[in-house]
Amino acid sequence: MCDGDYDGGCNDPDYYDIQFREQNPEIYGNDEVMQEYYGSENDEQFHQEYLRWKRNHPNKIKSFHEEPKPKQPTNDPSNFDEWPNIIIFLILVSIFTFLFIKACG
Repeated sequence: MCDGDYDGGCNDPDYYDIQFREQNPEIYGNDEVMQEYYGSENDEQFHQEYLRWKRNHPNKIKSFHEEPKPKQPTNDPSNFDEWPNIIIFLILVSIFTFLFIKACG
């Protein structure tokens, strides 16, 4: 791959070889050289595929634009809203137990 040394050159002889790059697209990917070579053709192809997907999936597009529904309260004991009540209850039980033992002793 291009190392981009101080003079901007590349030590890899295949970096600017368009034929090699077309046969092996996974090596360098769609970097600046290929974007300059192909121009905006790839963007147009992606855009057309996106429009085709959008036409074929109107229900998904609609769901993206909907407001999120508020969460419904659950009876799940891991709900964080209930933990403060449980802690306060345990503290009060401990205090009353301590006072009961002191009163009896």
